[in-house]
Amino acid sequence: MNNTDNYTDTKQRIGALENLDDWKVHSDDVDVRGWNLYAGTGEKIGTVENLIADTEAKKVRYLEVELDDNLSSLRTDAYRNTLTDSYRNYYGTDKDNHILIPIGVVDIDENDNKVVASSNLNNTYFANSPRYQGIRSTQITPAHELTTLKYYADHDDYYRESFEKDNYDIDTFATASTISDNRFYGSDFFSRSNYGRRFKRTPNTMASFNTGGPQL
Repeated sequence: MNNTDNYTDTKQRIGALENLDDWKVHSDDVDVRGWNLYAGTGEKIGTVENLIADTEAKKVRYLEVELDDNLSSLRTDAYRNTLTDSYRNYYGTDKDNHILIPIGVVDIDENDNKVVASSNLNNTYFANSPRYQGIRSTQITPAHELTTLKYYADHDDYYRESFEKDNYDIDTFATASTISDNRFYGSDFFSRSNYGRRFKRTPNTMASFNTGGPQL
């Protein structure tokens, strides 16, 4: 399935919540912007700077996290050197300190106002994930999304099966403006209903990360 006509359109589907007029976090959900992100092994990773929303589904798909400076010392070329240039180009430089995290791999701790990643994701894992300058200076493209999900799928058996990465070739989507195929966002990376598969329990609040304007 390498025909972009089946998956993309000309309207940008993914955008930062702060840039979407009249959009806000749903009243039943928690706004985690400004909260710290911790690895599943306990290390502080960074701060949630923004929520990246799907304007079609009216749900948040990713957290944009600004990494702590000390993670740069953990960054290596080991995984990136196994990739083609098409993917490696989206790993940025050591000066790029923002990453995308699919909402299906984190938990919300309202008692301590923090976000916690699933248990097998440590600080080294996040230090070596795809990086970019930040949503304020970098538009999130399908290539950014595909690179991010490939990284998670290549490292985590829980999500590898539900993300059909062979259907989404990065070179095919290099110039696409969006991914309109709902099957892409139907993977466990974005699912709260399948959350128990990862954490062995039900999610704490944030049942769907709904977003929307005053009408919601």
